[in-house]
Amino acid sequence: TIPGAVDEPTPPADEWADAGWTVQVTVTTDPAGAEAIAARLRSRGYDAYTIKAPARGQIWHRVRVGRFATKAEAQTVEQRLK
Repeated sequence: TIPGAVDEPTPPADEWADAGWTVQVTVTTDPAGAEAIAARLRSRGYDAYTIKAPARGQIWHRVRVGRFATKAEAQTVEQRLK
């Protein structure tokens, strides 16, 4: 997934279970950095969170915003974040 791309969610079962859309802000191998970005977004009123995803032999930390009902809602927030 490309950072910043609107993406259909594929979180693990312990993440949110509702169908919907999310905006991926960034991906990093630095867990503290990912959480700092998510915290900054939350302080600005965004529904930001991190999830772990193993890929290419590493654990990647994805920073995502929102749980949107429609792709259009996610794209609107994506444009604001850019």
